[in-house]
Amino acid sequence: MGEEKRTSKIAQGVGEKSVYEALSYLQKDLKLDYSEIASVLKLSERAVARWFSAKRVCKKNHLIVSQLILVYKNLRSMFSVSENRIAWLKTRHRDFGKSPLEKMKESRGLQKVRMYLDYIVKVRGA
Repeated sequence: MGEEKRTSKIAQGVGEKSVYEALSYLQKDLKLDYSEIASVLKLSERAVARWFSAKRVCKKNHLIVSQLILVYKNLRSMFSVSENRIAWLKTRHRDFGKSPLEKMKESRGLQKVRMYLDYIVKVRGA
């Protein structure tokens, strides 16, 4: 299944509250602040803060948020302990030349990190 189709299938039929709940859970687990989430999603910190205040993510942002949720899903597959997920995300990685979190803040960086993790989890069987 193609990249776009896989992500859009996840975003389809998922309610605004469900996406918010997944985002809220990963935000707490990975200890990300609103500015980090906003930078990764290429949105304003104010928009992200509104989602957390309203406890919902508007549908027009489901696709991009689902990319971040898939990164988190892969990290959970690789690491059972939250501290290890955080360490992987925030520590310089030789394949990116920087931390995966910093890579995700670049243009198409979120997609690149997600595809990298997809490979690790599915092909290598992490």
